Amino acid sequence: MSSMDDDVYGAIIGIEKILRVYGKYEEVATDLPDAFRGVANAVPSAKAVLNDLLDKVDDMPNDDALTAAATTIYTKATSLYHLFNSVLPPGNGTRSARYNAAARKRGAVEILAKEMMESILEVSKDVAEPESIQELEKQLQEVSKIPLSFEGGDGSRNEFNNWGDGHQNNNTGSGTQHINTGNAPQFSGRFETFNMGAQGRGSNGE
Repeated sequence: MSSMDDDVYGAIIGIEKILRVYGKYEEVATDLPDAFRGVANAVPSAKAVLNDLLDKVDDMPNDDALTAAATTIYTKATSLYHLFNSVLPPGNGTRSARYNAAARKRGAVEILAKEMMESILEVSKDVAEPESIQELEKQLQEVSKIPLSFEGGDGSRNEFNNWGDGHQNNNTGSGTQHINTGNAPQFSGRFETFNMGAQGRGSNGE
């Protein structure tokens, strides 16, 4: 088998393992984050398209982009399985706590599923059965509606570190920020902020 064959087959096995562990623990996992249920409902459509693809992958052109997408499919399916297997079986701590720990390493479950399904469509849209593609597109829309289940899952979490004794002030939004850590008056306007402190005068334009 080619590397693309290996990746597609490996992804199918990964999805089967996801569904197996979900089916085993679904009823007892009462504290399972809702995103897992949405993903578990969606991935059978991904498996169906991958089965179509596996039958035809040898006839596909040797294309670097397709090969890279197949590798992404395998990687995301494997990461999804590790998330499911880390969270659903009984273990130390709540499932939410274990999910947060696992998601820091692998990403949010719904984001991984969305990226896997998008890559499957990229590889399979011209070779899989139209009905299978339509169902996968429908399930992708449902997965895209799942609220972000982990604060770092979209890769855009803001993180600030202050290792010293001084003040740290962060404004990650679009509103005005007013900071005065001294005893002198601070004047904040739309374009300028002045702090007339004892150490001197400063101005900060937007």
